[in-house]
Amino acid sequence: MADHIDIEFLRKTPAVSALPPWQLEAIAELAEPLKLKKGAKLIERGSDDGFTYFLTAGKVSLQGADLPAEILEAETQSAPAPLANLRPRILDVK
Repeated sequence: MADHIDIEFLRKTPAVSALPPWQLEAIAELAEPLKLKKGAKLIERGSDDGFTYFLTAGKVSLQGADLPAEILEAETQSAPAPLANLRPRILDVK
């Protein structure tokens, strides 16, 4: 896995794509890619960690209280949106 976020990924990410190039470069430098093992929890429902997560590869399971899990895969139409971005978090993300 790369040790940085690809600026082309950011240009295709609606949440940040309208930013000027210098801001995209700053985000790419500051962002920290994470690689999780299968089944590891990235976000816990009810938490407020202050981070924003984007799915760049692989897939995650999103699950809310009393709802069936939904699988989100990278490179799909929904993937460029931030994961479980509401605070406090309303979804578990694995």
